[in-house]
Amino acid sequence: MNKVSLPEIVKITNALTENNISYWLAGGILLGLYRDKQIITYDNNVDLGVYDYMYEESNKIKLINLMYKLNYKLWYVNHSKIVVINSFKQFHVEFFRFRKNDKYYYHPDYQGYFYYPLECLDKLQKYSYNEKIKFFIPNNPEKYLICQYGNWKIPNSNFKKPNDYKNYTINLKDLI
Repeated sequence: MNKVSLPEIVKITNALTENNISYWLAGGILLGLYRDKQIITYDNNVDLGVYDYMYEESNKIKLINLMYKLNYKLWYVNHSKIVVINSFKQFHVEFFRFRKNDKYYYHPDYQGYFYYPLECLDKLQKYSYNEKIKFFIPNNPEKYLICQYGNWKIPNSNFKKPNDYKNYTINLKDLI
């Protein structure tokens, strides 16, 4: 799959905002746009976070239909994410389902869980990429990035998924 484009991310996030769908930049897209002020050159997907209520059937349908209007087709849905791919198969968009307990927001992926402190996602903030482009990001993006990547300020070309994530655990019960 090819490199993700900034105009395509803007098109998607603007459509989400216009349709009152809460989202935030997550994963490599957040890391690149926040740290480097550009998309990481080897990133081949768009990671977006969505709250658990987006998994209610009517909301899933609303999201999938919206993406269809933007020329994305459903690739797959499971308990942890909705994945769509654009009709040119250049890249895909992953909508990660974030659940909340008393201590963390978390989402399953790989064979375990990623978790984030409540103060990172209880509120979202608008991030000005430049004067014209704004995205929603976690309320405390640096804490969110530290939680996920550790020393996120230094690029790691040897990053291995999922082992190098700092907030990855096999057993969610360890967190509760």
